[in-house]
Amino acid sequence: MKTLPNHGAAPHAKAAATYASPPPPRVRGFSLIVVMMMMMLLCILALGLLSLSTVTLRSSGQHEMRARAMANARLSVALALSRLQQLAGDDRRITADGDLVAGTSRKQAVGVWESWSPRYCDDPTRSAPDYAKEKRSRFRGWLLSRPDAAVVETEDEIKNAPQPSWPSLFRLQQDGFDLKAAPVTVKDGAAAWAVVQENTKAKLNVGGPDQMADMNDVLAAQPRPNPALNPPFLQPKDGWNLRSARVTDLKQVQLDSSLISADTPVSGLGKDYTTHATGLLTNPVDGGLKTDLNLGFDLSDGEFSQTAWNNSANPFRSETTGYKGQKPLHAPMVSGGQVQLTANYGEITYTHKFNCAGIPTFDTLRSFYRIPRHLYLREGPTAFERPPSNISWPVATGKPDGQVSQTAVRPVLDRLLYFISEWVDAQKQVNLVFTPVVTLWNPHDVAVETQGLVIYPWMDFPLSAQWNLVDQSGTRRANPDTWLSLFTSGGTTGRNVDPYFFLNLTADGSASPPRPVRLGPGEVRVFSLVDNAPRFFDRRGSEQTRTWRMRPVDDPSQFNTKGGIAIRLTTADSMNGSGFPNSMQVQPTDRLDGTIRFTRGQHHYFISMEDAGRMNGKPPSLMEEIHSHNNVLGDQTFAAPTFTGSELAAAPKMVGVLETYHRVAVDANQVADLAYTTNPRQTFVNSYLTGGGSFASGPHYESAMRQCASVSGAGLQLTPDGRCSYYGASNAASNGRSKLAFFELPRAPLLSIAGFQHADLAPTAFGPSNQAGNSWASAYLPSGTVAKVMTAAASGEKFSPAGLPVVDTSFLVNEALWDSFFFSGLAPTFTPREGSGSPSMWTNGTASASGGTRDLLTAFVTDPVLHPLKNTSMVLTRRGMTDKALVDRLAVPEGCLRIASHLMVDGAFNVNSTSVNAWSAVLAGLRGTPFKLDDGSPSGATVYENGSPFPRFRYPSGSSNDAWSGYRSLDDGRIRKLAEEMVAEVKKRGPFFSLGEFVNRQPTGGASALSGALQTAIDRTGLNNEYLLQTFNTGNYPNGANINPAKTGVGIPGYLTEADVLGSIGARLTVRSDTFIIRGYGEAHDPQGKPVAQAWCEAVVQRTPDWVDSSQPPETKVAALTPVNKTFGRRFTIVSFRYIPAEERNTSLAKS
Repeated sequence: MKTLPNHGAAPHAKAAATYASPPPPRVRGFSLIVVMMMMMLLCILALGLLSLSTVTLRSSGQHEMRARAMANARLSVALALSRLQQLAGDDRRITADGDLVAGTSRKQAVGVWESWSPRYCDDPTRSAPDYAKEKRSRFRGWLLSRPDAAVVETEDEIKNAPQPSWPSLFRLQQDGFDLKAAPVTVKDGAAAWAVVQENTKAKLNVGGPDQMADMNDVLAAQPRPNPALNPPFLQPKDGWNLRSARVTDLKQVQLDSSLISADTPVSGLGKDYTTHATGLLTNPVDGGLKTDLNLGFDLSDGEFSQTAWNNSANPFRSETTGYKGQKPLHAPMVSGGQVQLTANYGEITYTHKFNCAGIPTFDTLRSFYRIPRHLYLREGPTAFERPPSNISWPVATGKPDGQVSQTAVRPVLDRLLYFISEWVDAQKQVNLVFTPVVTLWNPHDVAVETQGLVIYPWMDFPLSAQWNLVDQSGTRRANPDTWLSLFTSGGTTGRNVDPYFFLNLTADGSASPPRPVRLGPGEVRVFSLVDNAPRFFDRRGSEQTRTWRMRPVDDPSQFNTKGGIAIRLTTADSMNGSGFPNSMQVQPTDRLDGTIRFTRGQHHYFISMEDAGRMNGKPPSLMEEIHSHNNVLGDQTFAAPTFTGSELAAAPKMVGVLETYHRVAVDANQVADLAYTTNPRQTFVNSYLTGGGSFASGPHYESAMRQCASVSGAGLQLTPDGRCSYYGASNAASNGRSKLAFFELPRAPLLSIAGFQHADLAPTAFGPSNQAGNSWASAYLPSGTVAKVMTAAASGEKFSPAGLPVVDTSFLVNEALWDSFFFSGLAPTFTPREGSGSPSMWTNGTASASGGTRDLLTAFVTDPVLHPLKNTSMVLTRRGMTDKALVDRLAVPEGCLRIASHLMVDGAFNVNSTSVNAWSAVLAGLRGTPFKLDDGSPSGATVYENGSPFPRFRYPSGSSNDAWSGYRSLDDGRIRKLAEEMVAEVKKRGPFFSLGEFVNRQPTGGASALSGALQTAIDRTGLNNEYLLQTFNTGNYPNGANINPAKTGVGIPGYLTEADVLGSIGARLTVRSDTFIIRGYGEAHDPQGKPVAQAWCEAVVQRTPDWVDSSQPPETKVAALTPVNKTFGRRFTIVSFRYIPAEERNTSLAKS
């Protein structure tokens, strides 16, 4: 306190004494008057002093009462903190607001539940749990003061209306919501408290760099929520690290003119927004820290394969039988990764061996994650073809089968067309000529190169022709019935389990090409024959003589339909003597017509595509095997036109086309789903594996024949340069696409679990193309199940050795990953080098890395602001360690288990939030964010998107809201609508007990069993209505009722999916809050028990990585915890504390 100068009367008194006037003359009686006046003055002074004493005593008493009320307010905070520690300190707790309980007015009251998971990964075929029962039985308590703590607390207590006499801890005008709590009697007073959670709100001051070195990193993990679509907020362009330090509470938000409109009051924002929301990276299901996949997957092969690291168990390894130390993502349902089925095809039996029972392992995920190390530059980022493999498959010499687990990188067979022509050769014999044209689709967003491919038909070649050859006068010369299998088989019957003939696709059509075949990103590449004239087929010839070479078309002149496989139809060329007589020669004036039949209703037609191994003397790897089974589709027939012998001798005459094709979404007789219920990257396409479906092949492939006299009549359209054909909506230039990428090959380390949506983790083609992060119910399983084991195919053949697993891969992958693992963003940047592709690209890393783990750690720990992680929401917590000690602790293999104790998520968001404003800010996190467009140029064009983009690819191409080649962007109105629907789903299904539950559907058989909360919200908003395209038939699916909507556009690149949204927001999601605000209230009572003083205070508290008993390191597993840590979990600390002043409380916070 400052001391003020003395401006009293003493100086003046001294002057009066010095210069005194002479006394007046004495007056009789004056003394008595003076004495009486002095006595009166003394009485007045005495009364004044008595009053002053009374005021002083009263003021002293008020200060004491005030101090007692403040002490009781502090006590209430201590009681609340104790309760919070007891209920929510354990990792295995989730928090949600009372808004999830219908009928309560205390909507912001915080409830705590024990977490739970159905644990399908432990037993995929388990019966469906009762989700509602689990949610009712796991409630622990409300974070509100209660008069009688001994009474067992129930979830429904929050429905009881608060009493008018209870103190108000939060009020609508100041905080945006009302919340009262019951007072608890304490000595000489009362106390009350309430806790609210901050992670259900959008954080306004998340720090981080204004722009990353790779600006597209934000597309894989948004930097922060964006409230700008909700007035009165604005969208700052920069200054986030400074804002994080300066804006420490909502009142200070008003001072940030770039964040909020000037002179806007900030009172009432506390319901939806916060400046305090930080989350821990803990596992809500099992407890303990999450494991960092960036550090884990960047370990060397030797370190990654170790069983343990310095007594810490390696989470990527297991002792699962048949998996040779690798850890499958879920429990296998059968032994071994191969399923066998012996089919009886009449003349022969054949044992099919399908590698379709292997469970993806963490090695599988790692193989996808590490793709950036193996990309090279050749006209842009390029990957070399590699086959799929699983460690559980039987070992195959010369192939990776059974030795590694890896995802595939390879093209897809789009169309195989055989143009059918009639021809009379130089010996005047009748031939059918089959001229192949192949279109291959690269479904990836980077170029793919391969040494070559081999395609061939086998089992049956189910074409037959009934001929009618007449002479000039009309007299019949011959009318043989020729079944092509008898003219093409090298065996003793018309069926042949070996290939009939081979199509070898190389870069230049030679046996020893100088370079690999290259398919650009998303390219639908056309291949045609090298030969310009028909070449005779010899069914007894070697593989080499039965091989026709094809090359990619580089210009229209190379597109060739003059050559072909000429099959002579004489009795000498057949296996049973059928055909035209050997001695018969067709005369120029003869006339030939016939009826050509594709007997797909009676016979089987199988097509296989392999890598180049067969042609290089190595064991081939099967890329695709498409069966068209009989007894499903009807035969097809057309009448060939009549030609004279001279016309047929001049040149082959095209009469029709036999095609195996990838069905399209719009323009076709039978449209098909392309990505929703089918997976084009998988090898085996046959009815055996459909889980009981009645397809000839599968939902997405079909074989058919039709009449045509030209290439255009066959529906094959080429781009003007002849290089490509069309796919997608159709095979036509009008609405098909010559380039359309469906899947990303990562060019940079992943930053979110949702990034695995592009990894093909499914065992068969029968499921969604993008599994991780999506949640559609399988069309091949009842909605109330996640997996089953079939002992026999729908046609009756037995599966051996133990059956065919049919699984909902999405569900199991989501459950395995979302709660236990995360991506820190501590990963290098990779720069591909110029090079030419070969299989060695996968054994030798070709890209250069920006630094090793220790280098990256050192830079981050030394200056996290200058060297942030790629996931910018990850903030460093040193926990008292020096830079060197921290780096040494993390730059070891077990660092992936420890780093979560040194990172916290700035702006972590609890999905149990019921705030529409908070959800809209989180969903709009990329609103207006610039990013690079992959337009083929070296640097790429920068896009400044006005809306909120949700690119499926980290390096998107095309334009916004293009159905086939682009990215989705939502305007503010659609974001708001999605947020509203999201809150409706939270209220319907919540609280969510794990992130796995939030992402997944609830397999209970009801409406929630068809898709997860987020996908359901997306669907209900109608965001995808313009991308639904055509309705497809669900009758052949074993569980077609699960398909909703049954539209061909579901899952295509422009269709917004749950995984797309999670790709943006997934890295900051949680099912619990770790930051809370405690409001405490205290009363002081007089001896009669009457309240005479009140006080309010507030504390911001944060759960930290340290256990309450800090003698155990944060990474200690739950099973090894001390009793104290098992009971109380991780330590809560007070971040800030303040008393709430009267002017802030005003009358609105007064006790009612």
